[in-house]
Amino acid sequence: MLTLMRNNLQSPFMKLLVFVVVIVMGFWGVTTYSSQSLNIVATVGGEEIPVSAYQEAWQAFSMQIRQNDQIKDFEQYAESFNLRHKILDRLVNESLLLQLAKSNGLNVTKEEIASFIYNSPSFQTDGRFDMDKYNTIIDQSNQSKNDYENKLQKELLRSKFFTLVGGLRFVSESATKTNYILKNTNYRVKYFAINKEAFAKNVKATDKEIKDYYNKHKANYKTEQTYDLDYAVLTADSLVSKDQISQKAIDRFYNHNKQLFPANVKTKIDFITVPYKDHATISKVYAELKKNPKSIKHIAKQYKAAKVKYTTMPWKTKKQLESTFLKQDFTKVKVNNVLRPFVKDGHSYLVRVVDRKVDKESQAAINEQITNKILVAKRTRKLQSQKDKYASITDADKMNEIVTSHKLKWQTLTKFKYGAPASGNLDQVALWQALTKRKKEKVGVAQSVKQLVFYKIKKINPAKQKTFDQVKDQVKQQVLSDKQQQYLSKQLKQWGQDITSQARFNSVVSKYKLQSKEAQYTHDNAKISGMFIPSNIAGKLRVAKEKQAIAFQSFGNGYVIYISQVMKPNENNADFKDKLAGFQKQEEQETAIQFLEDLIAIQKKKLTITYNQDVLKALKI
Repeated sequence: MLTLMRNNLQSPFMKLLVFVVVIVMGFWGVTTYSSQSLNIVATVGGEEIPVSAYQEAWQAFSMQIRQNDQIKDFEQYAESFNLRHKILDRLVNESLLLQLAKSNGLNVTKEEIASFIYNSPSFQTDGRFDMDKYNTIIDQSNQSKNDYENKLQKELLRSKFFTLVGGLRFVSESATKTNYILKNTNYRVKYFAINKEAFAKNVKATDKEIKDYYNKHKANYKTEQTYDLDYAVLTADSLVSKDQISQKAIDRFYNHNKQLFPANVKTKIDFITVPYKDHATISKVYAELKKNPKSIKHIAKQYKAAKVKYTTMPWKTKKQLESTFLKQDFTKVKVNNVLRPFVKDGHSYLVRVVDRKVDKESQAAINEQITNKILVAKRTRKLQSQKDKYASITDADKMNEIVTSHKLKWQTLTKFKYGAPASGNLDQVALWQALTKRKKEKVGVAQSVKQLVFYKIKKINPAKQKTFDQVKDQVKQQVLSDKQQQYLSKQLKQWGQDITSQARFNSVVSKYKLQSKEAQYTHDNAKISGMFIPSNIAGKLRVAKEKQAIAFQSFGNGYVIYISQVMKPNENNADFKDKLAGFQKQEEQETAIQFLEDLIAIQKKKLTITYNQDVLKALKI
């Protein structure tokens, strides 16, 4: 398939195919659901994606996201952006990519894996492969050699495929040069904004125009339908109170969601520093620490001549440790275990986790957070169950009994409509939506996030047509507004043809007492301060010449951009060729990545992707 696409990439058909593939990529593929092994989250073309692979990818991703201080509620953030599903999609696409590589004759032999490991600087001491070092690093990564080598095989296969795709020619030199010059052309422009009100003196509205407009748009000039009704409010907080949340429920939530409260756990560490170039000492010290971590201070003294130093550190939160030690991950290191060596500030660090504890001072605040989370969940469920229980009731006497049983009181609203002044704690939006959905029933229940509203409709006041005399002034303003907009459109079109000099541009600014501004514009950053430039206008600017005006409307306002100078890159400059070469390399990389996405989309269409429904539910995907 790669050969076919390589040979035909520049054909019109192939360009169309690639474009279509990109647009519908997320929706192609035959997808089914099954209840298979609970160890498998999905099967892609016969190859399984284990739950452990998803959990590992999700943990690594979620840890990165949680480091963002602006994200207060990670679970809500993850749900809002459907992040769990996106991580699964990424794993599916990786599987499709590897199968695509294999189908095109690529593979990674055991000899290639062995060669990579043997020549990797990470596993060498004094420039030679060190088996003990290899074993130590694999042990520290909490995986078996077989797991590591399987992952390495996939990485090498992916690298081979990227190299193959990267060798394809995607963009011609002439097209690259044209794009480079276009993106790096600077436009010196002057511009002004004008609204339709500027032409208020230029338009009039006759009595006939006003009357004709009213007759054509009578439906827009009616009174709103209103309701006379009685209502009673059942609040969510009256259904479940804080004292109903047990400590056992709080502890259970905390134990299942510890990752949401990393600041609550503190870690105590000590460490040894070794000059980072002294690989022999690092290897020896690390080997001894692995055997007897508790002797870390004694070991440091033994290697004092090699400038080995011992340091102890007080209790620190996860975030504090990551900040101090370049985001090293301490969460996977058990108490009294040693983190594998890493380099910082010219030294290699060998860190031991001495102990961990829960910060009792912050536990009270966390318990309060958890209580509120549980409270909201319980109240929401309780509110929904009450709504389900009462939704079918249409008898007024029965509704009276329900309101009395909840110790509520009926209140009265007259001429109620959407946007009416608030009445107590009533959620008017929920009530209005419920009223407009129920056509016949005079009794019902409306639900919002925090309350149920029981209501009894006593009278419906239908909408009535307003007379011409009642709305004449309102209609007149609408007619004038429409005519001003038409005048603006006509004037902008005329200016786009007439403004062909700086003097003409200035005369328009002066006549309408406008304020003009100057700006630099490039197609690489198609923005001008305070102005939204539609894509069709950006297209016109691409071919604009000096002393030309581009006039257009955006969000009701009119804009005129006058191009006073066009400055293209000088092809005779010494650095032009170097910059062009860098630009071409970047375009090649971006196009190659897009090409890979297109190939994955085609692969997705060919293969069957089966998701394990039970596992998806368990993982909240």
